Amino acid sequence: MLSKQNLKYGKNDCGAYLLLDVVMAVAVFAIAMTGIVSAINGITETSSLFARDMQVQYGMDAMLVEARHRPLEEMGFERNDSDLGVLYRTEIEPLNQVNSKGEALEGLYRLKVSAMFENGDEDETDTAEVIVYRPEDGN
Repeated sequence: MLSKQNLKYGKNDCGAYLLLDVVMAVAVFAIAMTGIVSAINGITETSSLFARDMQVQYGMDAMLVEARHRPLEEMGFERNDSDLGVLYRTEIEPLNQVNSKGEALEGLYRLKVSAMFENGDEDETDTAEVIVYRPEDGN
């Protein structure tokens, strides 16, 4: 039963339940915020990995463009990108193809670029290749 004194100062028997409600609300809020922060962290990591992969792809594209503009004997070379920690390597090899008449197609080469880098604890290699036409007379 509430006394006049308890009503006068705003006290009643429900004070403990009010504290329990506040503690439960704070706990639910903390659990929800932990989940949100964890999700944001995952999004950030994924975005960072995607950005790095795009930079490696841009580097491979640049290597292919550069190699295609070099003379045939200089198309195979290496370049180290110390900012990304990537080693790019280009290789050139003759492509032995025949046309529909069975005649050998001369002057075709496979230009391949490899990007070697560490991804966490593992070594990874990405490759890209194009076919280059360089006739014997060097045109």
